[in-house]
Amino acid sequence: MFKVEVLDKPKKVVLLKWDGVISKEEVADSNNKLEETIKGLGTPFRLLVDTSGMKLIKPDALEDFTKQQLQFLSRIDRLGVVNTSQLTKLQLRKMSEKAQNEQENFFTSYEDALAFLKA
Repeated sequence: MFKVEVLDKPKKVVLLKWDGVISKEEVADSNNKLEETIKGLGTPFRLLVDTSGMKLIKPDALEDFTKQQLQFLSRIDRLGVVNTSQLTKLQLRKMSEKAQNEQENFFTSYEDALAFLKA
C-alpha cells in the first residue's frame, strides 16, 4: 500500500508513504500518482519517503523500485527517507547504489525528515 500527498505546497514537499509488502503493481501506480502530483507543483521538488510501515519489497518489484528512483531523481531537490527497519534499509541502499542515488538522507523519525526537507 502507498500514499502520495503534498505536505507543503510553497516548499514543494511531497510525501510518498509505503506500508506492508510492496508489489510491482504498487510501484507502477505510485509512479503515476507521483507524476500527477508534481505536475501541479513543478520541479524541482522535495520528497519525503516514509518506509516506517514497509515490511519489504517483493523480489519482482526491486528492479521497478530502482527505476522509480531513476525516473524522479533528476527532479528532486532534497530527499529524506524515514526508515526504522534494517531489512528495508538494506534493500533501499542496494537500489540506491544501482540508481547511483547519492541524495538520500536517512532519518528514524518522520518529524526529523520533514524538518530537513522544510529547511
